[in-house]
Amino acid sequence: MFMHTNYCFYWGLLSVVLISINACSTPFIPDCTYEYIHISHTRGANVVPQTIDEIAAEINYDRYYLRFLGGDLSYFSTADTVILNYLQETFDIQSQQTHWAVGNHDYSDIELLETYTQRKTYYASYYKGISIVVLDTEMNGDNIIGEQLNLLSGVIDTLSASSYLLLLHHKLIFMPNNAELKHLTNDVANGPLGDCSYCTKENNNFYTQVYPLLETAQLEKNIQVLCIAGDLGHKVSTFSHRTPEGIYFLASGIHAEHKGNKALVFSHNVHNQILTWEFIALDSLCRKEA
Repeated sequence: MFMHTNYCFYWGLLSVVLISINACSTPFIPDCTYEYIHISHTRGANVVPQTIDEIAAEINYDRYYLRFLGGDLSYFSTADTVILNYLQETFDIQSQQTHWAVGNHDYSDIELLETYTQRKTYYASYYKGISIVVLDTEMNGDNIIGEQLNLLSGVIDTLSASSYLLLLHHKLIFMPNNAELKHLTNDVANGPLGDCSYCTKENNNFYTQVYPLLETAQLEKNIQVLCIAGDLGHKVSTFSHRTPEGIYFLASGIHAEHKGNKALVFSHNVHNQILTWEFIALDSLCRKEA
């Protein structure tokens, strides 16, 4: 388990000490700014269940207070406990501070995954002004329906203390039925437009049932909404788009053993409730200590 100390509380006494701490050894910055990471599609280039990209495996995830995993972590992520134990050692997937939006390569044994993490593949969480909803886009063919839609609706109905709403999901479900984005889908998403199991499916219910709920949060409740996907990496490593309503569509993913891979890193000033983000090259992120 990752252990963290709230340095913000002790800042007045420990500022000199904290300034001297190496950035790779602390999960947040002394001015009450916490760092989070979103990384996706880490599965290795070969069909070896427990293998992930070498650089991704060496990142010091301990320094990120929240870890957002966008899916397809390994080739068969949930096939057995051996693989899950490997992912636990790497990402701490059992932690309440790690949020995993599953992809098709994570779907071998969902019952085993839910037993291992003690969570469903879709759920809601809250942390210091940020409401987080994790969705399972594999469950109903890219549609968010039934219990998942009820979950999202319930969260938005009760939002009051949040400054941000983060919607975490694997598939880029915001692209197919958007006139501005649809033509980019085959050049961005790992799964092309189509009806195959891993494809980005057209005619999903994102804009008919999900987006209206997000508009309520964004426009009526003045809560900044971010939709964060993870099914990319083979064609591009990053994606960013802001809708006319001010909602952000973000995505990051990697192509194992290739150059140019990036992760999405957030900085969250919890005192001022300001969340910023940038895409950062994997090979520039902090490594685990030898």
